[in-house]
Amino acid sequence: MNNATSEPILEGTLSEFNLVEVLQVLSLSRQYTRVEVFYNDRLMAGSIFIKSGKGAYIKDEDGRT
Repeated sequence: MNNATSEPILEGTLSEFNLVEVLQVLSLSRQYTRVEVFYNDRLMAGSIFIKSGKGAYIKDEDGRT
């Protein structure tokens, strides 16, 4: 059974959440997680992928790693 979801589990602005703290909490998980970062105008700036507690890779809005 695949329990993967593309629904956000946490949503807000960097004025509400400290990105470093969010990444530190996510690093405690063994899950494969994507953190999407958006500009103020809601355009995607990029994604941070975390796997087994470590940064796996980062992609910018054009899909470059």
